[in-house]
Amino acid sequence: MNNLIDIHNHTLWDMDDGLTSKEDALKQLTMAYESGITQIAVTPHIQPHGRFVFSESEIVEATRMLKQLAKDHEIPMGISYGSEFMITPKALQAIEAQEYVCYQDTDWLLIEQRFSKRNPPSDQDPRWMLDAIDLLLLQNKRVLIAHVERYFDSVSEALDVCASWIKRGAHLQVNRTSLMMLESKMRGNIAKQLIK
Repeated sequence: MNNLIDIHNHTLWDMDDGLTSKEDALKQLTMAYESGITQIAVTPHIQPHGRFVFSESEIVEATRMLKQLAKDHEIPMGISYGSEFMITPKALQAIEAQEYVCYQDTDWLLIEQRFSKRNPPSDQDPRWMLDAIDLLLLQNKRVLIAHVERYFDSVSEALDVCASWIKRGAHLQVNRTSLMMLESKMRGNIAKQLIK
């Protein structure tokens, strides 16, 4: 057994744009365990004033149900909760009000930005990410930026921008599917270069 930990997934059903049924959640837990993952932190999307807005208590309850599902099917999986918090102008207000959900019992918060080249310029202001990082660090939070390889169209752009985030005090997460070249060649190349 590899004893791997999955820190970014959407295994809670009927929460966000992830799984829609308990049966799918069971399949995902089984596949994760069979691939060597023994602990997961579920991270449903939170989009302040957007499509997905969940309280910590809602996420805790959904996580409790997932834990029970794993127990009922004898899947020895450690399960905790967190969220994937989207950075937008409205998110900055939510950060100021501390309306986010960190990884359970930690000061770490997983954040994401809109995909830069796929949205109108008004949705892409890079200052939002820098402002979000600064606000969270002022609140003594540790910032983890989700699937950074998805935000860029070139390796050089990714390396430059990600270096600025790291210098600011953030940490980076890349998806396993990118490293396995299951998304796009560009994402895979960016992910590998970031790790190097």
